[in-house]
Amino acid sequence: MFNQRVTPSHRRVVRVKGDFVWEQSLKSKKHYVYRSSTGEKLLVSRYANDIEAFLRSGQKHSTPGHRSLLEQRSGFVLEQSRKTGKYYIYNTLTGEKLGVTRNRQEAERLFSYCASEVEEDFETEDFVEDFTENRQEQQITTTQQGDRTYTDYCKILNVNANQQLTQAEIKEAYRKMIAQYHPDRLQGLGVELQALAEAKTKEINEAYEYFKQFYDF
Repeated sequence: MFNQRVTPSHRRVVRVKGDFVWEQSLKSKKHYVYRSSTGEKLLVSRYANDIEAFLRSGQKHSTPGHRSLLEQRSGFVLEQSRKTGKYYIYNTLTGEKLGVTRNRQEAERLFSYCASEVEEDFETEDFVEDFTENRQEQQITTTQQGDRTYTDYCKILNVNANQQLTQAEIKEAYRKMIAQYHPDRLQGLGVELQALAEAKTKEINEAYEYFKQFYDF
């Protein structure tokens, strides 16, 4: 069989199993699985046990060592981080992370619904979307850091509080807002305006840190 996949010099081959090649980056330490015959990238993970599970059973997610597996059913797992206490729900067959929350009941609700939907041969995407929206609505009214709410931080970064935000959208909004108040842009505008800019910069950084924790990135 002619192999399309050639491992680059900045990676090492960990294992070859049939048509699969398991590589690890020497720099980032991330793990990769490729189909040797086509060069198709099948999986990327920070955790070696994800790769082991995939090569063993075709699963694209397995519980890493720093988390506890609380429940597993119908291709879904509910995990808890031993460090942060957060709960995670994954689809093990696709590797998709379906939810992250600090609320145990909320996590169990999402996990049970996903698993039962599959068992009843229904799609889970609509529920996951509704669940995310409901979770955001709850966070908008209840989640606070100091005196600010989720909605307040959305206003600071000028993002939509009524939709699920991606990591890329948050980072882009942060870069745009922080650039507006960069010290180089405000030189010679007076002490009061510079003080206002410093306060605004602090506010923007606070919002960014909040979203990093809220969306877990």
